[in-house]
Amino acid sequence: MTGAAESVFRGHGFYFESDAQVLKTVAMVNLDWKRSVYPPGALGCLGRLFARKLPPGQRLRWFRRLRAPHLANHVAGFRGLISVPARDGSRVDVLTDILLFAQGRTEITFAGVAPARMRRRLVGWENDLIAQLMGRQP
Repeated sequence: MTGAAESVFRGHGFYFESDAQVLKTVAMVNLDWKRSVYPPGALGCLGRLFARKLPPGQRLRWFRRLRAPHLANHVAGFRGLISVPARDGSRVDVLTDILLFAQGRTEITFAGVAPARMRRRLVGWENDLIAQLMGRQP
């Protein structure tokens, strides 16, 4: 890797994070995707990894592929539904979208998190933010 950057934005009930990495060669990017994103078993592996990283009390209800806007040579999307304990003892469903893009030597990972009831807003915000991110990429 020759460079990296991260940005985080938190609001009331939602969270966005983007990470960018610049690898040494395009071949390294292609190999990374071939090994970690495209294999048939990648979805299950990523879902298990995602579930293991959840804080205590949170439970992954499901983890699926998500259609991502085709804005780069390599594109992949994943969505998880997490059950989170609320202060009143009930549980709240929270969506986490993970969108991956690679163009040239640059890989971008974007995550958006919001209550499941805000799904439409989450997708709209993600589309706007991703278009801005990808527009800045050389």
